Amino acid sequence: MEKKLLENRISLSALIFHTITYCNKKAWSYTFWLKPESSEVFFLIDTSKTLIKGIPSFENNEAYFAVSAFENEGLEKTILLQPDILFTFCQDKGVIIENATLKKELALTFIESCSENIQPKTSNPIFIEEEEIIKNRFIAHVQEALSQIENGFFDKVVLSESFNYNVTNFNPAELFSKIIENNTHAFVNLICLKGKEVWIGVTPEKLLSKDKNGLIHTVALAATQAFNPNIEIKDATWSGKEIEEQALVSRYIINCFKKLRLREYQDFGPYTVKAGNLLHLKTDFYFNTKEVEFPNLAYLLLSLLHPTSAVCGMPLAPAFSFIKDIECHSRELYCGFIGPVNILGESSLFVNLRCLKYENSTLHFFAGAGITSSSNPENEYKEIKNKSKILLDYFK
Repeated sequence: MEKKLLENRISLSALIFHTITYCNKKAWSYTFWLKPESSEVFFLIDTSKTLIKGIPSFENNEAYFAVSAFENEGLEKTILLQPDILFTFCQDKGVIIENATLKKELALTFIESCSENIQPKTSNPIFIEEEEIIKNRFIAHVQEALSQIENGFFDKVVLSESFNYNVTNFNPAELFSKIIENNTHAFVNLICLKGKEVWIGVTPEKLLSKDKNGLIHTVALAATQAFNPNIEIKDATWSGKEIEEQALVSRYIINCFKKLRLREYQDFGPYTVKAGNLLHLKTDFYFNTKEVEFPNLAYLLLSLLHPTSAVCGMPLAPAFSFIKDIECHSRELYCGFIGPVNILGESSLFVNLRCLKYENSTLHFFAGAGITSSSNPENEYKEIKNKSKILLDYFK
């Protein structure tokens, strides 16, 4: 694949700001992302007049960035952003154009027109709804969920809230650059569809990946506690409720394997991992597609895994129905999945957690918590409040 190396004469923040400004005027869709343990930021721009939707495929060479909402039965409504312009930025290497398409010259012109323009400063976010109202509402929802669990309706359900703030002069480039500087273990992303609302997220939860060697990886990630810098991560202790919650997610994934009669997998965990200022329990699952004769394995796994019990509940159908009935907001892209498919030969889809949506001078911060029979409503509210602060703290 042909590459063009440009002189490193611009900052990452300036490049992001230029991309946002330029694409919004054209009503183009775009996304930026940074993979875990990487310093290379990807830029993808889709110049299509209409968004392409369809079922994600990992088995052909078609490349795109997948964007799915939480509600996407059959995966048919997945947005497939086309890499009309695809380039990467690394502080050491500058800008590299990654795709030799018919729009290569457009990519060159677009990047070379970038300059260090003065960027607006985002105002301090102002809470729209009284926190006491949100807290009382969420606790009431948890209490209702506990009643349903006691009655055998489901074993676990994940409830979420939206914390909403007014803001002026919102500068996504400024926020995204700050997040990148402080995150090395998560998937950091910014998405804008047709120049409208902006989504920014920092998610630690991989849904499914497939590397160049055909190795498929998925994880069970659940349970949450605040990170204590005075305690080694490996020495963190977990309550029975938290261990139970993580075990439910692991069993859900293993049941998905059983539906496909898959036995040739390796698992590692559970073990403690750090994501931002939080700790979680994690178990890894691996398949080698060169050893498993299953041509559509990645897609079939994805169709079974989404939405996972880590963002919905168990059993899936009654938990999903309860969420739809009780939550006062639409999750939209929150708890959906996002990520590159067949970009430079690799695919990595992540659950869209720890995210915000910006639209019409309003920031919506989404956060959720898994409710089981051992849940304490007050503690569950503290958990979602801590999660909502992960992105909110970058505005200080």
